[in-house]
Amino acid sequence: MRIALTVLEKQDSRVFTPEAIPGTQDSTITVGSCPPPFSPAIHSEMIEIPGIRVLFNNLVIQAPQVLEYAIETPCFGVACFSLKGHLLFLLPRGKRVNMPAMTFNILSLSTGKGKMILRAGVYQFCLIQFTSPYLQSFAEQYPLLETFLSKCGSMHAGVLTKHNGRLVPSMLRAVMAVRGCKFTGITREQYLQAKINELMIMSLYDLFANTKIPLSVQDVQILQSTRKLLLNNLHNHYSIPVLSKKVGMNDFKLKKGFRQLFGDSIYNFLLHARMEKAKYMLVSTDEPIKSIAKATGYGNLSNFIAVFKKKLGVSPALYKSKRIIVLEVQKTLPITILIFNNKKKKE
Repeated sequence: MRIALTVLEKQDSRVFTPEAIPGTQDSTITVGSCPPPFSPAIHSEMIEIPGIRVLFNNLVIQAPQVLEYAIETPCFGVACFSLKGHLLFLLPRGKRVNMPAMTFNILSLSTGKGKMILRAGVYQFCLIQFTSPYLQSFAEQYPLLETFLSKCGSMHAGVLTKHNGRLVPSMLRAVMAVRGCKFTGITREQYLQAKINELMIMSLYDLFANTKIPLSVQDVQILQSTRKLLLNNLHNHYSIPVLSKKVGMNDFKLKKGFRQLFGDSIYNFLLHARMEKAKYMLVSTDEPIKSIAKATGYGNLSNFIAVFKKKLGVSPALYKSKRIIVLEVQKTLPITILIFNNKKKKE
């Protein structure tokens, strides 16, 4: 992973590779050649074992800074533990991530440029970068993690859960044990592997503690079939009791399990799917808007127009009048990218 940090106020940058990062906390890297208060001091320590890279960072910021970083290859899973100071990331593609002190989350970092917005103060945080196979080993127990990993790629940047986890003393001890490991050779590798596994088990359990319910293989199959049923019948309206009876799962498990497996409620999932289908039909067919409304489950045209405008900020008619590129992404709903161009003047 190659990261370039830039102090935007002065537009002065240096590029750091893992080989250039000091291995002891006593070393200091100054980003930029400009004098204080514009130069943050960065103390970095890196620990690396097969499949896992750990980076401890201490930043001393004398005045508000905006640091820009560049990701050249996508990072499918980066656990971020904020130990001191309030971190604010602007990930590539515009995703905003707030991480107060003593919180953590797992990030997916797409290729591109992002920013860190920092106030004056001291910041300490730990980044643990995992390979996809390592995180996949936890996916069977945490279906939402599998959904997260399936979205990861060069165009996806985000977080595993909307709400950060809280760093409890047992997690903090594991983080400090990794940092302070004194073993060498194979013993060091085994010790670090064990401590990082312990940290990840506690972290994932904490992140999913409020939503996790036991799901058997059969439960997961039913929920996946439910998703397909909804996508293939967007013109129909199923109440939760009717849907529950149709798929053979009680109301509670259906609602909680669906959110746990796919990361959203049934209502929001359907709303998003209907709007995606409506957008696709508006630009790829000559169907009138009234027919599109019916095809997406809206018998009342006024309701469809109101929902569409609330969701997308423009009316269906205005959306249809613009030039739009529709991209189909395998195993996900269609993603649309709007390109609003003025129509060419007639010669």
